Amino acid sequence: MRKPGLGRVWCCGFLSGLALTFFSPLPVSSAEKVYASYGFLELTLLVKDLELYANSGRLTPALQTYAKFLKPDQLKNLRQILKKRIDLSGEVVAQFLYTPTGEKLLERASAIVKSRSSGANIQALRAAMILSANTPDGLTILNMLQYYPDTGVQLDVAQGIEVFQAIRTLVQQTNTAISLVNQQAEVTATAAKVAKPQEVAALRAPGSLSWQVISLALVDKRPERLKISGKVREFNTDIYLPSRVAAQPQPIVVISHGLGSGRKSFRYLAEHLASHGYVVAVPEHPGSSSRQFEALLNEKASDVSEPTEFLDRPTDVSYLLDELARLNQTDPRFEKRLNLNQVGVIGQSFGGYTALALIGAKLNFQQAKESCQSKLSKSLNMSLLLQCQVEKLPEASYSLQDPRVKAAIAINPIGAAVFGPQGFREINRPLMVISSSSDAIAPPLAEQIDPFTWLPNIEKRLILMNGATHFSVIDEVEPTEKVFVTPKELIGRTPDLARLYVRALGLAFFQTHVKQQPKASILLTPGSIQLQSTQPLALRGVTSLSVEDLERMKNALW
Repeated sequence: MRKPGLGRVWCCGFLSGLALTFFSPLPVSSAEKVYASYGFLELTLLVKDLELYANSGRLTPALQTYAKFLKPDQLKNLRQILKKRIDLSGEVVAQFLYTPTGEKLLERASAIVKSRSSGANIQALRAAMILSANTPDGLTILNMLQYYPDTGVQLDVAQGIEVFQAIRTLVQQTNTAISLVNQQAEVTATAAKVAKPQEVAALRAPGSLSWQVISLALVDKRPERLKISGKVREFNTDIYLPSRVAAQPQPIVVISHGLGSGRKSFRYLAEHLASHGYVVAVPEHPGSSSRQFEALLNEKASDVSEPTEFLDRPTDVSYLLDELARLNQTDPRFEKRLNLNQVGVIGQSFGGYTALALIGAKLNFQQAKESCQSKLSKSLNMSLLLQCQVEKLPEASYSLQDPRVKAAIAINPIGAAVFGPQGFREINRPLMVISSSSDAIAPPLAEQIDPFTWLPNIEKRLILMNGATHFSVIDEVEPTEKVFVTPKELIGRTPDLARLYVRALGLAFFQTHVKQQPKASILLTPGSIQLQSTQPLALRGVTSLSVEDLERMKNALW
């Protein structure tokens, strides 16, 4: 069911009858005081005092009373936090916060930030965020307080401390797990064979082949597709077709983008692989691409993604391979040039889930139910907001694996909640998992390190990019292709280096497991991975990880 338009929401007396309009210069009422409560204690702060401090650095006598309990650097951080701007328009914020995903986030936040008069109030919090984002200063904590539609804002310090402690525990456990991976990588790197420096350099360098980009408009109306989503699936695909190198057909690599992304997000990788002789196919998954976000903004979609996308995405890839097999026989541009027996898949984030499903990971509805009911309300794993949509699918034994896919790379993948240990044990193809230590969207411990220990005895590797984030490997796209501008803090340091790693690792992995060149495997040893490493993103790799050691190190923190 489509969400009501913004104009209709305000006109219908939303937010307890407050006469707010989307372009209102000022709210009818705004917060004057912040009440920070902890048990029987309560501190009262004036919003105008916080505003004065944020803008000028001056402390009023009232704030000086509380400031003496803080260190100078903590005071400095407070000032920065109050004014830190999130560059999203009011329209974008509004449309997102009216989706089921946005409402789940609001429910969690409103347990800490409450209306003084009406308690936990997601409508008031949503109004404050929308109105704040629509001002010249943009969405900041200080603006949210000023636009909060109640004279008093209640901060539940106990709840805040609980969240802080959960964050601290998560950070400690993640750092411990990352340390274990790094330590094990160091030990195994000294014992394994190492590639020559010139061999590593060759992985990073462009190949000798030129290529052309062929765009295909695909329409899948097969009965099996209609059974999944009840409608025809139309999606575009870019094919990077390298120049012919020999009479033999060329291997294929499919790249699956993440949520809110598109065909251009991994252009650098597609071009690199094409220059080395791979036919690269990059589909745009219509239900979870940047176009889906555009539809959300235009009120033509109700959420950032539909539950059926967990089935549609891997099915997109299988249908694409079917079409390539057909074109290989009928289209002069492709005729006899594609090797459907040598196929690899690489995906990032939601695309990582897609890659895992295509090599055998199976949806586990019981696991999803347990994870979502027990963890969603308090978890700091942002990807659960997406994964828990699986609960809305009809429970069935879905077969999403494609036997043509011989190997997969999953970058910052999600899937721990929807697959669980049992689902991961079904994977039966070579797999490389690339994890970023500073990933706040798909946390490395929950979504990559723990799941790596669930994998069966297959050819597998876990690669850790120390210091990289969830967005480090995504390519820059043209301004006209952007729906959201990702803040630099989320992208992290030296994204060019992270992309260089992906080019080299992807080429080495597919040479080994798709082109089936055993000699290339030396390029993937822990020692060779470490040889590629450059600061500030230290690169480490392991081929196994002790479950016992990991659990012992995590439990030692409690």
